[in-house]
Amino acid sequence: MANIKLMSDQLANMIAAGEVVEQPQHVIKELIENAIDAQAKHIVIDVKDEGLSLIKVEDDGIGMSEEDLKLSIQRHATSKIMNLSDLQSIRTLGFRGEALAAIASVSKLKIFSKTKDASGKMMEVESGEIKKIIDYPMNQGTIIEITHLFFNTPARFKFMKSSFQQQKYIRQLFVEMALSHPNLSFKLVENDKLYKQTSGSDDTFVVIEELFGKQYASATQKVKTSIAHTKIDLYLGSPDINVSTKSYLHTFVNQRYVKHFGIQENIISGYDGRLMTKRYPFVLCYITIDPQRIDINIHPQKLHVKLTNESVLTYHIRETIANHLNSSVRPLVRPMQVIDDQYDIQSLVFEETNDSFESNEVIQSKIPKMYYIGMLGGTYGLFQNHEGLFLVDAHAAQERVKYEYYQQKFDIKNVIQLQRMVAYPWTIDDAFIEDAIKHQELLNSFQFEVSKEGILSHPQLIKEKDLNHAIEIILQQHSLSMAQFKDHLSKDMSCKSSIKANQRINQNEFEQLLESLNVCDEPYHCPHGRPTIIQVTYQDIEKMFKRIV
Repeated sequence: MANIKLMSDQLANMIAAGEVVEQPQHVIKELIENAIDAQAKHIVIDVKDEGLSLIKVEDDGIGMSEEDLKLSIQRHATSKIMNLSDLQSIRTLGFRGEALAAIASVSKLKIFSKTKDASGKMMEVESGEIKKIIDYPMNQGTIIEITHLFFNTPARFKFMKSSFQQQKYIRQLFVEMALSHPNLSFKLVENDKLYKQTSGSDDTFVVIEELFGKQYASATQKVKTSIAHTKIDLYLGSPDINVSTKSYLHTFVNQRYVKHFGIQENIISGYDGRLMTKRYPFVLCYITIDPQRIDINIHPQKLHVKLTNESVLTYHIRETIANHLNSSVRPLVRPMQVIDDQYDIQSLVFEETNDSFESNEVIQSKIPKMYYIGMLGGTYGLFQNHEGLFLVDAHAAQERVKYEYYQQKFDIKNVIQLQRMVAYPWTIDDAFIEDAIKHQELLNSFQFEVSKEGILSHPQLIKEKDLNHAIEIILQQHSLSMAQFKDHLSKDMSCKSSIKANQRINQNEFEQLLESLNVCDEPYHCPHGRPTIIQVTYQDIEKMFKRIV
């Protein structure tokens, strides 16, 4: 075994680089955070070849003196942490002392900087060693120019992502930084072409429009809440504005973009029943919390954090979103508002049912008053008013009405069990019957009793035709809670018993359906997330006919 020796500073810095500078976007992130901490108001990021040929970050912050320049590339040098208490209550972004030293060790680097009271300086660094420092005329601020990234560690190129992926990561980082600091102006230039820029207006809605477009900004609402001295600002996109990835879910803790599984999943849960499977909403979640209640040192790039009382916080976020969506009256979805990802952004007789809701509250109209004019394709009701044309999906609308009916009637805490004099016969295959007998205790917890002959008892609310299917739901997911069982069964029963395509219903039946839909908590979507009503305004129609531009 070799004798233990101290590593050289150069080797230590290169090891640190492997931890914090794995890809070009990590370099850019460190430089932007340093610029923000330097009180910059305007930050320009210029990249070529996805950062491998050039990374240049320019800011108008307080700048560095010649002495600061020399110390900036030394390992463990920092202006933000002087003692343990500073580490335990971090309020800055670029607090890692070895970041710039690590970057300098694997690149060719120039730093141009000027403070308010001193002349500008340029320092040239290669592989972590200072080559020269000279006077340089410039305005106050700092420019860091990195060329030939990883030139002295060629093995790193084997692990590089594709050019497309690198560009995607850099753009996503730019968006995250701009959203986390709406009071600052950001600009991204790629291969001498402007990608996007923000104005630093300090208005999050303006930043949303600048980054994603007017449609996103106009379809987003702000909701403020708090819990245990923690402030939460939510910018909730309409369920109609949804994408196929989770990349439009942004969480910020004390102005730092973070990835937090619990927060993300509870945001998605808040939209339950409003989005189709594998579709996700546009949401910005800003959390302001005491720094001493956060641990941000659990990830090299500080992307993941630990929060005190996380389960309480995440549950509160989910309930806030769900309650807001239930209570809000929002514009109906329009064909011209359909937005997708941009980062690369049998006939049945109509069954008349008494699906009424028990409520003493004054009914708030969520659906516009409109008048029936006919049916389209045996599936969609056509309505009109002074705003334009409305298409109503009969199946989706009745599915929502029946779903909420079952949800209200099926009291989880007081499920009444119906004892049958004669067993209801099985309609499922023998394997399921054997499984049901084997898991009698599990079925008992859902108020079912079964035998080889059939079903002996069951919850009173469940209709006979749905009994076998209800047992299948329980057996397929043994860890199902009563609340989850209720939700699964409500969705399935509402879907099976609702109007099917090409099933003709008359004007009176359609108008009754709309009245029932209007008192639903969520009238705009079926339980699976499909829209119930689509609006085509007169303006939309005039645009399609080129009457207006």
